[in-house]
Amino acid sequence: MARSTPEIIDGHLLYWTGTAWQHHAVGSPQWVAWLAHPEHRLFRYAGLSVRREIPKGKTQGFWYAYRKHQGRVLKVYLGPSAHLTLPRLALAAQRLQARAAALAAQRAVAP
Repeated sequence: MARSTPEIIDGHLLYWTGTAWQHHAVGSPQWVAWLAHPEHRLFRYAGLSVRREIPKGKTQGFWYAYRKHQGRVLKVYLGPSAHLTLPRLALAAQRLQARAAALAAQRAVAP
């Protein structure tokens, strides 16, 4: 069976374990435990891909939000797992939307 990407819907992380659907409220102890698991590196939120990346030479991973717009990948730093909250994710979505709008405006003006 194909793997589905976990997604935050209505403040809950929803994902398929292979036998049942699981959900954890963002900010709950289960959410924190899910984020801490080394295999959990990706989820979706409001049209964004949120990924944990471990920089070279570091042991701690940091989260980034990505959005693709007109062939370009836009990226916003979210911070370590302890900083992943719904308000921070919503702010990242707003920032990436603003960047996408600015790019669209630049392309509309460019000759």
